[in-house]
Amino acid sequence: MEILAIVVLLFLILLLSAMAAFTVCLLWASFFTKVPFVPFPKALLSEVAKVLELNENSKLYDLGCGDGRVLIECHKSQPGARYVGIEKDIIPIVCAKIKLSKIKKPHTISILRKNFFKQNISDATHIFVYLSPGMMDALLPKLEKELVPGTRLVTCDFAFSQKEPARIINFDRSAKSRGKRLLVYEF
Repeated sequence: MEILAIVVLLFLILLLSAMAAFTVCLLWASFFTKVPFVPFPKALLSEVAKVLELNENSKLYDLGCGDGRVLIECHKSQPGARYVGIEKDIIPIVCAKIKLSKIKKPHTISILRKNFFKQNISDATHIFVYLSPGMMDALLPKLEKELVPGTRLVTCDFAFSQKEPARIINFDRSAKSRGKRLLVYEF
């Protein structure tokens, strides 16, 4: 009986240590990237795929792709398109790569560990972002410089302060919920 208690105690200590290490990594990554990882609401994934209006000739960039959930959902709805996720933080990238391995990582999805401000995105036909208001406004000059006319951008909740959306789709969600609206921009 004592041996079982010792084994259980060791297991709990290892589990708590792993959880603490993971938490420290998340906090460190948030400090390093200056933007915390906030997962996109799962309830809206199919809506994003629909609003993007992807086709087999599309190339979607997810800037700050996190764990890759938007890319994977969009791939399910339009497997012929090409998908590029750009993320600076290593923890969400690892999560994304694990998710991609579970769906036998299609060759049409790639995840890059880069700063999207330094990545050329001029070949995009579609962009998805789920960023804070400050990041949205910092990103706008790059988008206006690099994107070709007709590029569609979809974002959730936060708008550009200096650009009007072409369309806003509101959702009936509680005031505390993330994912109250999608904003569609045409460049």
